[in-house]
Amino acid sequence: MAFTVAVDLSTIGMKVGIAFEETAGTRPSTKYYNLQKPKSIPDMNPEPETIDTTSLNATKYMTSVPGLLDLSGAQSFTFQMSQVLIDTWEKICDEYDKLKKENKRPWLEIWHPDLTKAWFLPIAPSRLGLPAAEVNSAWDASINVTITDEIVVDTAVEPSDEDFTASEAV
Repeated sequence: MAFTVAVDLSTIGMKVGIAFEETAGTRPSTKYYNLQKPKSIPDMNPEPETIDTTSLNATKYMTSVPGLLDLSGAQSFTFQMSQVLIDTWEKICDEYDKLKKENKRPWLEIWHPDLTKAWFLPIAPSRLGLPAAEVNSAWDASINVTITDEIVVDTAVEPSDEDFTASEAV
């Protein structure tokens, strides 16, 4: 039997992309826009709740079965603060407010240059607040999103470096 050697990966060159559904309920599969200067991506590996099934006559061990997966509510991505981030995120939130009336959602893509698959997350974006700032530091901003459905691993689509505009979003 052949042994496949796993190649270690770094985070160099990773991208976070965004696209809106053209058809409600159908993940975009062709064009994602690169969100500039991501600095950290949260851990989004949902753990199932456990449901206690221990009977009253148990004397040694508790038993349980897997319950629902917890997507953990709002997730915080860190980006380098810039006017481009403010303008882009404002356009994304405006587009979300407009398209949610048609049940169309934005999707984030977590893309890696050395992988053929990527992670796709249907989200509800939250508007940008005032980020914390410290003396003599890079200014970072937390972008908060709520994952609204199952995370999908599928064929990667490298995010475009074109600017996101609402007219191109759908």
